[in-house]
Amino acid sequence: NNPQQRHKSRAASRSPKACSPSSCLVSIVGDADEGPPATKVAKWLMNIGGVGLLISLYLIREHYSDEGSICDLSSHFSCSLVNRSEYSVLFGVPVAFWGVVWNVQLALMAKEIRRLLGQNVLRDQHAIRSHIVFLFLWCIGGVGFVVYFVAAEYLLGAVCLFCTAIHALTLLAMYLAYGLFASMRGAIPDVAELVSTLWAWLAGLGTSAAALFICFNFILVSNQTRSVFSSNVDAFRMAKCITRNGFVMFGSMKCGHCQHQKALLGPAFEFVHFVECAEGGPKVNCAEDYNITRMPTWIQFSPDNPLPAALATGAPLDRRPVELQRHSGVLDPPGLANVTGCPLR
Repeated sequence: NNPQQRHKSRAASRSPKACSPSSCLVSIVGDADEGPPATKVAKWLMNIGGVGLLISLYLIREHYSDEGSICDLSSHFSCSLVNRSEYSVLFGVPVAFWGVVWNVQLALMAKEIRRLLGQNVLRDQHAIRSHIVFLFLWCIGGVGFVVYFVAAEYLLGAVCLFCTAIHALTLLAMYLAYGLFASMRGAIPDVAELVSTLWAWLAGLGTSAAALFICFNFILVSNQTRSVFSSNVDAFRMAKCITRNGFVMFGSMKCGHCQHQKALLGPAFEFVHFVECAEGGPKVNCAEDYNITRMPTWIQFSPDNPLPAALATGAPLDRRPVELQRHSGVLDPPGLANVTGCPLR
């Protein structure tokens, strides 16, 4: 009971107790009956990544489909409108592909954290903390994308229910990741370990992002726009022929497929008669007056079609133009030539 022994005893009582990697992390979801609480949270994050991946794959299919989506309930609740709008592409890549990358990365990181926790080795403490820090930062980035997409839906005046499901999953992942981050109780991971972890994950992420960017902005674009016209003169000649033959394109500035259709003709599209079906367009009710259910829709009217003049002057139609034929969906230049009878060259 000498003073030196009492001092050592008090110091030992104040020093942090040794703990396993899993027991150092506090549960944010209650008691854990099937294993360490943090392991449960990591498993939930893996499941969130898996569900988000499936929804993102479905949205990719919908982005390229000419058919309506199963969640097209009205003009204000339409997955097709949002998923094919001008906001559905980011850095030249459909946002659903970025969703695939984000969810796969989330699931892989959560799986690695769960593996490290399950090993119950004290030397993995810094590795666990480094992975949790990166997971937390990754989820912050995901919330940033959620803000972007919600703003896009506001501008479009429509809500994509499947996108909303992705948003909810992202926010839930953020909540769980924050819980893991907070459970570190201010413990700072080893700098070298943190840099190593960030480098390993960012290298894979950067490779995936670069592959998508190059694929969509160079390879696919090159294949799609490979010279179908021998010159710009041919493109302008075809556009004028389309108009001369009585064809009118019905679409919307909010429609991604419509923007793609315009891009296929380039500057020559200015010679094509186009009807804006979005709110604020000309006094034409596309759905009721012309039964437009998909965009773009090409309609050929009789040669004495009064619609172009009415659109140019803003005057009401004195009579209904006679419809000869129609085609819904994007037409590449060869397809336009086949439907309209206007040669490419």
